[in-house]
Amino acid sequence: MFFLNTINASSQTQNSDFIYREIEKVVEEIGHEHIVQIVTDNGSNYKKACKTLIEEPKYSHIVWQPCAAHTVNLMLKDIAKFPEVDVIVKSAKKICRFLHKHNNLHDNMKKNIGGELIRPNATRFGTVFMFLESYHLKKDKFREWMVSQDCKECQWSYEPGYVFSEEWLSSNVWWNALEWVLGSLRPLYKAMRYADTQKQCTLSGFKKSMMLAIQRMEAHLGPTSRLYLSFMRKVGKRIDAMEEDTFMVVAAVLDPYTHYILNLCNHKNYATTLTDAIAKILDPKSALLAIYEVSMFRAKEGLGPD
Repeated sequence: MFFLNTINASSQTQNSDFIYREIEKVVEEIGHEHIVQIVTDNGSNYKKACKTLIEEPKYSHIVWQPCAAHTVNLMLKDIAKFPEVDVIVKSAKKICRFLHKHNNLHDNMKKNIGGELIRPNATRFGTVFMFLESYHLKKDKFREWMVSQDCKECQWSYEPGYVFSEEWLSSNVWWNALEWVLGSLRPLYKAMRYADTQKQCTLSGFKKSMMLAIQRMEAHLGPTSRLYLSFMRKVGKRIDAMEEDTFMVVAAVLDPYTHYILNLCNHKNYATTLTDAIAKILDPKSALLAIYEVSMFRAKEGLGPD
């Protein structure tokens, strides 16, 4: 991986036409014959620009891959809209705002819980998970502080914000719900963290991490539960968009771990996707050779003595 260049687009309307022109410049500078994949976030302007580019015959061997980390972030945002999650996130934010409203109270909080709460970032829902987890890690300290004389006799104890905070931070129901939310989101959060590790993340590795995330969500929520099925409708839609006409499934099928352990190549849809990808990027003669080599790979031929 290396950095090529950057442009100052602050004075430009970043519509699909502008993005198309800038991406095409880079593709031609590198040489379109050396490029097989373009990765951007899921913005409609980026999607339209890349789709327009790869529809041109000269660039037909190139695929557009939505950014994996950005896609999982959108999955987390989708799930956060469910009432069972939304009520916990909003209440945690309301408590945090009140505790930061008064400098003395904020300082008192830090002394009693042994540190600070991680503040969420509006554009990265992964930071909301970290925010909720910072509550959970300091749960016992929060509960001790709520029942202390120092807290009960503070000058803000009659404010509505204090009453709200004290009620929820002293409630087993609230803490149990927060732990449930963390358990529901943690699998996807881990997949997003993996996607953010530029030196280690691979397409096949990300596919494996998402399969593991779904298994863990199923175990946490129950395979037939209403929320698991509702969550998976949101997650599945994002996964389909991320894998459609890309090399993500192809990379997973050709990865020895995901092939031999998870047996992906024997799934009809995955095998078809692999064949289509080979036909897309190779000339007919090379494609036939590649398909033959894939058949050897599937049969474990040429891997040495049994």
